[in-house]
Amino acid sequence: GSKDIVQNNHKRGIGRDSLPPSLGRSQEARSSRSTSALEKSLRREKEALRQSQVLLLRQAEQLQIEQWQLQKEREAHHQQLMQSQDKIQWSKLELEHQAKKKHQRKHSRSRETDPDMRALTQLHKSMRSSGVMEVQMAHRQARHMERLQEQLEAERRERLALEQRIMVEQRERDHWQAAERKLKEQQDAAMMQEQLERLRRDDLESEFRRQVLTQSLDVEMDKRLRESKYHKEVIEDRERHLRASVEKHAGGVIQELVDKLWQERTQKQESWSEQRPKLDVERQSLESHDWEPLDGVLRPPVYAERVNLRQSQEPAQAQVQVREVLQELEQERRLRESNEYALHGLLHEQRRKEEEVQAALRASMNEVDRLRSMQNDSPTHAQAIREQMQGLMVKDLKGEVSSLQEEKLLLHREFAECRAAFEEEQGQRQQALEKAFRDRELKAKEITDELLQVQEERIQHLKAQLQDLEKVQKGRGLQHEKDLQTRMLRLMDQHREETAENEKRHKAERERLVNMYRPQLEELRRGLQRSREEKEQAEQEYDEILRQAIT
Repeated sequence: GSKDIVQNNHKRGIGRDSLPPSLGRSQEARSSRSTSALEKSLRREKEALRQSQVLLLRQAEQLQIEQWQLQKEREAHHQQLMQSQDKIQWSKLELEHQAKKKHQRKHSRSRETDPDMRALTQLHKSMRSSGVMEVQMAHRQARHMERLQEQLEAERRERLALEQRIMVEQRERDHWQAAERKLKEQQDAAMMQEQLERLRRDDLESEFRRQVLTQSLDVEMDKRLRESKYHKEVIEDRERHLRASVEKHAGGVIQELVDKLWQERTQKQESWSEQRPKLDVERQSLESHDWEPLDGVLRPPVYAERVNLRQSQEPAQAQVQVREVLQELEQERRLRESNEYALHGLLHEQRRKEEEVQAALRASMNEVDRLRSMQNDSPTHAQAIREQMQGLMVKDLKGEVSSLQEEKLLLHREFAECRAAFEEEQGQRQQALEKAFRDRELKAKEITDELLQVQEERIQHLKAQLQDLEKVQKGRGLQHEKDLQTRMLRLMDQHREETAENEKRHKAERERLVNMYRPQLEELRRGLQRSREEKEQAEQEYDEILRQAIT
């Protein structure tokens, strides 16, 4: 039956290759044009995105190289400064030691051998006894106070220079942190741009797949409708043919049976009408005689004789005819059952194919409705928002690139100023302030390295999270776009909060350092005030001694 259907399909021209040629060519042309246009647009966008990524990576590498060079120059300059200061300090100590040894040798030699020194010693004794030595001591104390004042002034200048150096370093670190922060924001913006481009490509690909699927579904629906219609017609023709053949065959057999049964009935009626008088006579005779047991049942004696007589009179030919008729009836019954079974099989197959066609039609209609609902659900407002965000991000990226260039020039200029300031301040340090400054420099370096390490770890963590988000986005589809955007915004907010916390911590550290140096400054101010008071007191005593000496 299936082979006949397929042959009839080929004869009638219905099948996979029997679509209208114009419809097939137009659909293929539209699909090829849309595919080529989408591929060209995707290639252009991919190339533009790759160029922008390469440019951003080059700028980031250039900034990192410049940062590394500035760090190395600063370390080299600091090391040179420390070496020069150590040399100056050692040379100063050596000169003082030599001068002290020379003075000791001269003083000892002159005190022992020179008669003038002996006379001077006697003069000192006489002056001490007369009070002139106290005047010299007052002069000596005044000169010592002046030296102390000069030393305090030098310490004050060095302290101011140290504070200026700390402020310059803080400003430099703030500039570096701002540059790193802007570079990080630029990288985040580039990543977000890449995510938006990927989402837009996914939208285009899904739209293209939806169009292709819609076209293929339309073609498949038309083909299945035609095939189902043809199969239905074929099954109806087959059913009509089978019904006609069954009715024809069954009608002939039934008519023959009816004729045979009618003939037997007429024969039985005729024999009954002939035997009716005899039976009436037998009934009357039976009523007049007594009954006798036969096979356990009371029967009249004439009944057994009549039964035996009737059995002996049945011809063998009638039994043969009855068996033949029964065999023919059994054959007709089997044939009818086989025809009915075949008819039921064909009807069941037809219903199954109709149900499959209906299920396929329902599935295709559901898919079309789902695609149309998806197309209708994707609003143009979201596309407009994405385009607006892309434009704003491109504008922000251009502004940030220009600002980074300006800040780079500003950093070079400030670094040159810092170098000039460092070169001017080489010979104006003492050992305690140098130690404090070295400790502060090491601590600032440790803080900067820690911040750089934290920033690098944060960048790697964000990259890993974005890679995970990309994997999840590839597996889920368009409905995950909002979650991705919210998560990216949350990560950016978290990064801003961490940056604000770092700035607060740096500000607290700067205030702590200022508070740590404030007691020393106050102590120096109080010492200066005491030295001034002692100087005034010494001058008053010197004036009083002079007046007494004059009087």
